[in-house]
Order: sequence, then structure tokens, then C-alpha cells
Amino acid sequence: MNPTSSDSRRWSKALRARGAEHLCVAMSGRSVGPGPDAPVFGVVDAAPHPTRAFVEAWLVTNKRKLRPRAVAVHIVAFFSAAAALGSVIEKNWGTISHFVGWS
Repeated sequence: MNPTSSDSRRWSKALRARGAEHLCVAMSGRSVGPGPDAPVFGVVDAAPHPTRAFVEAWLVTNKRKLRPRAVAVHIVAFFSAAAALGSVIEKNWGTISHFVGWS
């Protein structure tokens, strides 16, 4: 199926409104077929729906990548774990230093 220019504009507007996170979840689910012409439901309200190939091309063209956000989540999680470990060590320093022989 070759989309018309009005379909492409409507799809692009909806893709920008939905955001990359929504699209990546929609693309990874079982609701989207593996073929390039498989429709991606949930982007627009009425048919015709954008195809897998159109959505993938939009993601590549607009350089929508989730990796920077995922890396930021991992960094925050690392520092949160480090802070929690520091808190545990601080509260139990007397016991830890006694077992290690630093008292």
C-alpha cells in the first residue's frame, strides 16, 4: 500500500504526538505483524493505519532513540543503590568495624 500525502501528514503528526516510547512499545508487541506492510494500530483513530515500514522509517528519519533515556535510568539506579548501601554501612558501622577488627 502506498500512502497518500495526506495520510503521510496525518500519520507523521500522530507519530510526533504519541512519541517514541509509545511507538517502540507498540512495535514490540504482538499486535503488529512482522511484515513491512503490517498495520500499526493505536497511532491514528481511523483507517488507514500506518505500516510497520512507515513507522520504522519515521523513527530512523527523526532520530528517535530511547537509548539516552535508558542510560539515564541506569545511572540514576546505580547512584540510588550506592546511596542505599552507604546508608546501611553508616547505620551499622559499629558492627562492621568490630567484625573487620578496626575497633
